[in-house]
Amino acid sequence: MDLRLANRRRPPMHTCRVQDARASGCRGREGFVSSLIGRMAPVRGRRLLIALSIAAVLQAGIVTPVAATSAGAEGIDFSFPTGFTVSGTITDASDIGVAGIAVGVCTDDPTSCGGSVTTAADGTFTIHGVVAGTYFALANGDSPHNHLNTYYASPTSTTDPALATPFVVAGNTTGIDIKLATGFIVSGTVSDGVDPVADVEVDVNGTGSGGSTDTDVTGHFAVGGLAPGFFTVFVRPPIDSNFMPGPVDGGTVVEGYRGE
Repeated sequence: MDLRLANRRRPPMHTCRVQDARASGCRGREGFVSSLIGRMAPVRGRRLLIALSIAAVLQAGIVTPVAATSAGAEGIDFSFPTGFTVSGTITDASDIGVAGIAVGVCTDDPTSCGGSVTTAADGTFTIHGVVAGTYFALANGDSPHNHLNTYYASPTSTTDPALATPFVVAGNTTGIDIKLATGFIVSGTVSDGVDPVADVEVDVNGTGSGGSTDTDVTGHFAVGGLAPGFFTVFVRPPIDSNFMPGPVDGGTVVEGYRGE
């Protein structure tokens, strides 16, 4: 069996290079904001931040360029449109609020909702700055507590994105409550044939779900939050060991694997 999960990497730095009156290489949130809110133009030996029409950008996707003369620019006024809030409670199968669950809303594909906020100690959440429209909501499952990705649906929450129920935001919206579904756990022990091996990264991956964890001092591992189905397992031993990484086949790591 073979498994490859994305390495744990820090998110890319947001960069944007500005030259004369143009901006290039803008990436990420800061780059996006730079390209929408302002352009840099040389004026009397300094650079002048030219504000664009933010309201038009956010509401209609229209950018209004502003010309700046050597005397500068005045009256470049703008205002932010006011959004709404979406709130609710995330609970487990026993109707107890679950803390630390990432919750997100999206307008199209329910699986792309991501997680823009995390739940409080009592399982409640509030997402701010939501514009009017029709949305789906997703509570992201977590492996340690064996929860699956679960979508808002009426009358009952669901793990099937095709059954997610859209809801309309025309003002502050409450009652977007989701009961997390319970998943399955893959567990076991990693050893060298005699003694357990600690600090081995174990990746478990299947269609639509998966997770990763490290073995403890007894060599034990457990990955939860898995949906029913077939899974592959891949192990990565400590870098200071002589053990070989590789996919697990019948309980044995395939030696000499170099597919990473």
